[in-house]
Amino acid sequence: MKHYINSCKMTHRFCDFYKITFTHKRNRKPYYQDCKKNPLCASIKYNAFISIYALLLSLSISLVALHTLRSFTLKKDISLALVFQKQSQLYAKSLKEIALRCLKEYDLQTCAEDSIKFDEYFNGEYKIINEIIRDNTHPNYQHNILLLDISIHAKTLLSTHPLRHAKRYIIKGYK
Repeated sequence: MKHYINSCKMTHRFCDFYKITFTHKRNRKPYYQDCKKNPLCASIKYNAFISIYALLLSLSISLVALHTLRSFTLKKDISLALVFQKQSQLYAKSLKEIALRCLKEYDLQTCAEDSIKFDEYFNGEYKIINEIIRDNTHPNYQHNILLLDISIHAKTLLSTHPLRHAKRYIIKGYK
């Protein structure tokens, strides 16, 4: 078996790019073999480049897949927040109508607070607070205002955190 030690006229780095180091079995000295002349050396170099390309391809595919999954979960969270916002506004409007109708038919003591379960995931409650406003310039002036605090709670299947919506109304024209 012939052993080639090629001398390279170009730079040493360029030479090492085309040659691979082998060790001889008998004397264990390293020697260089030219990859252009030896097909075994060329196949090792070819397989190394194939594995690098395969690694880069699998890395790019996994990054694209992770980005796609992340964008889908963000879209789910955004759509869930929009649905909750619209639905809770509708439920808050319904609770306001229920509280006003209760005030018209009954007194403030009876309708001070109430809660309702709209469906499996949405719960709502309201509380009516009677506030007395006094004017510092006119000590005899007092004005009663009713505050209606509405709170909507929702359980979501995507996370463990409950979603909340709170709204405050000022009720004018109460007897």
